[in-house]
Amino acid sequence: MKGVQNYILRQSLPLLLLLYIIGSIVLIIKFKGVGTEADSITHFLIAKYAPQYPELFLDHWGKPIFTLLASPFAQWGFVGIKIFNALCVGINLVLIFKICRHLNFKFPALAGFFYLLFPLTLSTTYTGLTEPLFASFLITAIWLLLKGKVSIALVLISFTPFIRSEGLIIILAFGLFQSLHAKWKSLPYLLAGHLLFALIGAFYFKDFFWVFNRIPYANIGSPYGSGDWFHFFDKMTYVMGIPLMILFWLGFVGFSYKSLKKGFPLPNKLFIPACFLAFFLAHSLFWSLGIFNSMGLKRVFAALTPLMAILTLWGFENIFQLLNHNIRKVLQFALLGYILVFPFTSNPAATDFKSDLSLTEKQLALSNYEIVPAGKRLVYADPYLSLRYGIDPFNPNDYLQLHRNNWELIQKGDLIIWDNWHAPVDGGIEKERLEKMVIKGKLNKVSELGNYYRVYVAL
Repeated sequence: MKGVQNYILRQSLPLLLLLYIIGSIVLIIKFKGVGTEADSITHFLIAKYAPQYPELFLDHWGKPIFTLLASPFAQWGFVGIKIFNALCVGINLVLIFKICRHLNFKFPALAGFFYLLFPLTLSTTYTGLTEPLFASFLITAIWLLLKGKVSIALVLISFTPFIRSEGLIIILAFGLFQSLHAKWKSLPYLLAGHLLFALIGAFYFKDFFWVFNRIPYANIGSPYGSGDWFHFFDKMTYVMGIPLMILFWLGFVGFSYKSLKKGFPLPNKLFIPACFLAFFLAHSLFWSLGIFNSMGLKRVFAALTPLMAILTLWGFENIFQLLNHNIRKVLQFALLGYILVFPFTSNPAATDFKSDLSLTEKQLALSNYEIVPAGKRLVYADPYLSLRYGIDPFNPNDYLQLHRNNWELIQKGDLIIWDNWHAPVDGGIEKERLEKMVIKGKLNKVSELGNYYRVYVAL
């Protein structure tokens, strides 16, 4: 029996990867969801059409590094972008294991298993979102730091703002750490990404500072409102599930305390909790003040879930440390059993496979609806329509964004598809406005798909 246990421990990473690969294949084949948020689809569309419209490789909202790396996969369709992000998660699993083993954790593969059990990992992996790639860059950089390859790690970190804007937060955290240790010569490495893209973009935009001037979230304010300071404390329950969340906070406090206890100079492993803290505080600030277009979304923490899984394992291995060895093993085994069962319970914080991986009710409303009359230019705000009908959203002959600023550009014969979220929130077009246009004889209502969509033809 002991020989079997030792074999499982030695082969734990290959076994975990095999389980993950098989699970990913099944989930990609079985579920046809494209992510519950429009960002997932928009990132896919930019990556797909970038070879046709090269300027999209410098689209700041789309994120140049993500677009560059994801574009070859996006040519296979949305399945391709799912495979791309699944590969990123696979890389994260390997690095989680390597870091935990480097830190002398007893069960390094268990951290990877926790990572896969996080509800947020499931809901962001099989999508077109940028968080999994950001997480890959961040955890790779931390692995390089732990191995003493500081310059390479800092260069890697310098490119993270071109995957997600939060990369600026991480750059500041790394820069502060280097400054505290008076490692001034290493700071220029953190500028490498901006310098490279500034030079590339200077030729196209005629603006060397485009990397700052074109940041899509660089505005004080948000159309999505604001919340309270403790918003993300509550959201952590839904990021990890209740048992893993408790272990995470225990691990975060315990790991940080033990790292700080060693005194100055601070160890590089402190980056694991420090990155989370900087990220957490920044997003709490953004949401509480209602700035930088913050929506208070929990999914942004998928950029850090590999680091959170490492801290969760620390909590698991140390929670019963003061107890008798045999009692500790029994309690850990019982706790692990509960962790395994929890994702499949009816708890609101448990994993919801159908909701996270399937098409939404709104998207399904279009499943049996074909565009009539065909061949008309489409005017809409919901990116899913581009995916559903194979519309090139970057071709002005095929598509016009439904937005209050574009209203005068609508032409006779255009097909207008109003939806109940993107049109009013992003486009500033309420359905009452369209109904008034019907009464005035400027539009003709073609159809109505539940409460989700209304279709009109411009007269």
